[in-house]
Amino acid sequence: MKEIRSFNPPGVPQPIAPYSTVTTFGDLVFLAGHLAIDLDGKPLAHLSAGEQTAKAMDYMSVALRGAESDLKNVLKVTIYVSSIEDFAEINRVYETYFPSRRPSRATVEVSRLIGDLKVEIDAIAVRSA
Repeated sequence: MKEIRSFNPPGVPQPIAPYSTVTTFGDLVFLAGHLAIDLDGKPLAHLSAGEQTAKAMDYMSVALRGAESDLKNVLKVTIYVSSIEDFAEINRVYETYFPSRRPSRATVEVSRLIGDLKVEIDAIAVRSA
């Protein structure tokens, strides 16, 4: 019988609200939104949208490893941005993390992100592809 497992792997900021960073069910891996915050939970709002994207993607990569997966196994990504004007800059950084196979994706402009950050990214992946 498949089990739902939720956890917060080391190497990524711990949640500041009641949620888990990673939830798995069978081979499916669901990642909570990742932000440009330091390991103590301090928002890095001074970083550019591209730098925030890189920080969020780096944390996602660590979280995926904690779930026995990696970026090559990402199926779907959602990017939340506080300004769609940052779209091109975010894409330049994002595509370096997915140089060949690109997962399905949505980009959504929101009125505000926690800590006045510019970018938040969540994903769905599998453990093995």
